[in-house]
Amino acid sequence: QKHIIFDEDTCTRVEIEDDLALAVFESIFLGRTFAPSEATYRGEPLNDLFPIDVVAADEAEEVLREAKAVEARDAKVLKEAEATKDKGKLGGLMFDDKGMFKGGVFGKGGKGPMFGQGKGDDDSDSEEASKSDEEDLPRWEVDLDSHWAPLEKQLVRKIVAAEAEGHNEVEYCSRGFPYRLNLEAMAQINMQTGKQRMVRRKDGDDED
Repeated sequence: QKHIIFDEDTCTRVEIEDDLALAVFESIFLGRTFAPSEATYRGEPLNDLFPIDVVAADEAEEVLREAKAVEARDAKVLKEAEATKDKGKLGGLMFDDKGMFKGGVFGKGGKGPMFGQGKGDDDSDSEEASKSDEEDLPRWEVDLDSHWAPLEKQLVRKIVAAEAEGHNEVEYCSRGFPYRLNLEAMAQINMQTGKQRMVRRKDGDDED
């Protein structure tokens, strides 16, 4: 069906509808099309217009399996990190950063976060703690050619954890694609397409 991309009236100009365009991308990048069996294009079964590339289809399936495995590992790491964070909350309520006792879970005036605010507690404590949690995360950005866009906070937390453990790479999934972040090369790599983009860590005092 080599003429199917031309308009039906004159066959003098290229005319590709959305269904065919999607099938072309699926055939190129996934090795096969995924249209419903009843889908047709100009009277022809859409899937029959594209031969199955067995090698490419197998590679796409392998990439998908790897992406799911990475996503499962990410969920496990995040769950373990949350559990570790919860264990450290009690100590944080009782001691400051220098290890000094600051009133315990019952607060300065005999009450505290367990039973409410105690006498002498500052109303701004919880607000400042919340702001401190946000400020603790560095700002990471990816180069989108036209501008630098911030990375999601969940990914930034993974980057911080990887740096703390001495790892140089972070793998994650975004918008259905598997990515690898190389912290030495400061590059984001699409593991499926090979596309690379630069990333940067932008501290609060840095200017664009």
